[in-house]
Amino acid sequence: MFGRLLKKGCQGWLKYAACVLLLIAIISDSPFAQTSFPVTLPELSEGLPLIHADAAHRIGFTGKGVGVAVVDIFEPNTNDPCKSVHGLWIEGLVRGVAPDANIKRFNIGTVPSNTTKTCYIMDYRDINKSLEDILARHETLGIQVVNLSWGGGKHFRPCGNERSQTSHLIRGLVEAGLIVISASGNEGYADALIWPACMPEVISVGATFDYTSDGLERSASCVKQPIVDDVTCYSNTAPFLDVLAPGSRASVNENLSGLGTSASTAYVSGIVALMLQAKPGLTPELVREYLVSGGKTVKDDRTGLSFPRVDAIQTLNAILPNAPLNDYDHVRKGDVNLDGSVDWSDISDLMGNLENLNTFDEVQNFAADVAQPCNQLPTPEDLHHLRLMVTGNVEPQCQSADNSLDRASEPLLVQAIQTSFYLNWIEFNVQGTGIDFTRLSVYSLSGERLFDSGVNIHPSLRWDMLDQQGRRIANGVYLVVIHAYGGSGEHISKIQKLAIIQ
Repeated sequence: MFGRLLKKGCQGWLKYAACVLLLIAIISDSPFAQTSFPVTLPELSEGLPLIHADAAHRIGFTGKGVGVAVVDIFEPNTNDPCKSVHGLWIEGLVRGVAPDANIKRFNIGTVPSNTTKTCYIMDYRDINKSLEDILARHETLGIQVVNLSWGGGKHFRPCGNERSQTSHLIRGLVEAGLIVISASGNEGYADALIWPACMPEVISVGATFDYTSDGLERSASCVKQPIVDDVTCYSNTAPFLDVLAPGSRASVNENLSGLGTSASTAYVSGIVALMLQAKPGLTPELVREYLVSGGKTVKDDRTGLSFPRVDAIQTLNAILPNAPLNDYDHVRKGDVNLDGSVDWSDISDLMGNLENLNTFDEVQNFAADVAQPCNQLPTPEDLHHLRLMVTGNVEPQCQSADNSLDRASEPLLVQAIQTSFYLNWIEFNVQGTGIDFTRLSVYSLSGERLFDSGVNIHPSLRWDMLDQQGRRIANGVYLVVIHAYGGSGEHISKIQKLAIIQ
């Protein structure tokens, strides 16, 4: 069976001049740096925002402290004409979603297929040895998540008896509390999954597009026009599929680019690492429930069935309902000058407005760093501390970060800025000497100007917590820039961070 799958996949891609072994049934739809594809393919810059992983990173969820085992090919067999780099690709995708996760490689060797000499297949002796090793040492190694971007067969219902030794080991991992993520396969089935994704113990993952194009995307099994959040035509789905995630196209860099449910599985493994950082000790069933309930509903046009496409922020919000994680769709990213594109002019404009901040990263790093220790990236502890600050129950601990953002110069003296919170607006009162005019600007952490009051002759400045399109802003952390102008053209700015929990 595996030989037939390999033959189908490799023959399909040999006409593009490079057949790459992509792990049994996942082979056919994951090309790497093929000469027929340009290097300007859509990359994780589209996949990460779609699942809001970038927003999770900005508020401190990066998978820190969570171990992810990637069971895959990391050392290509020199005798294999396909010379797979599949494991490096999968590891790169997991790191894209969970950059601080502790990834452990479990290398699987390859052996010649009995039915075709075109490509080699994975050595199941190595697979079993790796799973046995994880089961025996997962506590010592700190492994909590296991990524299986491979499989084979065609199963119309949940399975469990296939390849008994390997299935037994996978069950053992789940019984030990590890979360096992597995790819649904790339044959284009709308009523079946491959093994081990068909096992009810694992979390099975199908693929969606993360970009829209007028052109057609070609896989070994089908051709389809990409539309964001459409189920890809190659992705296997079935009524017992758990979740969907981006799978087309997923580019770590110009040398590691591909498509397939292998990639989707890596995205989900990364999100699970974020979840376990937020709430260590989640059981496999709770992880599945949070992924499903936090996902965006996407319909498979082939069958009319709907599945949840994973969303990091909505899932984290379900896990930590009291943390300010809601509704990041209401805040666009980066277009500071509102010219419709995000480029260096936006960063230049941001620097001009915020003044004397050396780098864009400095703005982001300091903005949400309110808990000890100071001058670090925001962490979950900062988020919880921010909530207490907004409710008036605690004072900021990290004063050095605030002080580093202040700027003052003679002859204008801004003595104090008092902030008052009301039900639907926030009022800032500027107190000082030599001030003729004031102005208020509010920015998201990613640099978008959300509000500008214009020049005001009064010391009182009001913001209704709406963006420039009149939409209610999301819960989160924002930069408030208050400008004071003197009669002779003097100008100073005071910058403070502001947490909104509504």
